[in-house]
Amino acid sequence: MRKRILATAIALCVAIPGSRAAVAETDVTESPQVHEFLKCKLHEGKTREDLVAVLNAWRAAVNQAGYVDYKIKILIPVHASDTRLGVFYWMGIWKNYARMGLGWNWWLGAKETPEVASKLNEVFGCESDEVTIVALER
Repeated sequence: MRKRILATAIALCVAIPGSRAAVAETDVTESPQVHEFLKCKLHEGKTREDLVAVLNAWRAAVNQAGYVDYKIKILIPVHASDTRLGVFYWMGIWKNYARMGLGWNWWLGAKETPEVASKLNEVFGCESDEVTIVALER
C-alpha cells in the first residue's frame, strides 16, 4: 500500500510540473480571445432563408465599413437540451478585449447600425448573451 502511495506521489510530482510547462506554452491569458454566445430564436413565420438573408445584409454593412475584428458563426443545435425549431446560437469572436471594446464603439456609432439592427430584430430575437474568454487553448 505504501509503495502505491509513494508511486502515485512520484507520478504526480513528475506530471504536475510537466503539465504546468504545457499550460505555459499555450497560455493565452495575456491577450485572451473573447467569445460571445447568444441563444436566439427565429420569430414566428421566419425561416432559415430569412436568417441567411438578414445575416448577408449584416455582413455587407460590416464589410462596407471595413470592420474586420469580429467574426461570427451561427450554430444550429442538433443534439442539445433545446432543439426547438428555429433555435440557434450566434457565436461572435474578437481577438481580445481591446478589439471587443473597439467593436462595440464602432457598432454603437455606425450610421448603418439602426437599419441593420432593425432588420436583424425583424427576423430573430435573443434570450441570453454570454461573454467568455479563452483562458487555455490546445
